[in-house]
Amino acid sequence: TGEVVIEPGRFLVAQAGVLFTRILYVKKTPFKTFIVVDAGMNDMMRTALYGVQHHILSCKEPTSPHLQTVDVVGPVCESSDFFAKNVQLPLELEAGDDLAITCVGAYGSS
Repeated sequence: TGEVVIEPGRFLVAQAGVLFTRILYVKKTPFKTFIVVDAGMNDMMRTALYGVQHHILSCKEPTSPHLQTVDVVGPVCESSDFFAKNVQLPLELEAGDDLAITCVGAYGSS
């Protein structure tokens, strides 16, 4: 009679976590819009290390169906401090709004 050991690891744990972050400001340039949030690569390194983008949701109920293409970046002064590039988020996002970065259970800091 042998013993069966199961190590679910990232398969289950990654799906179980959400990183909530607050928008510090929205920076618009002629070429790109940046959503700067209060979480950074020090809170969730996976994107900085491997370039993997997690799905990001607005925690605010949208008042308009219009979306904008943005980069979601952290406050650390490093070019690799980003969570997503060229993602679609609601047009009306502003400083103080919250975002949820999904599937970070195995990668985020608590």
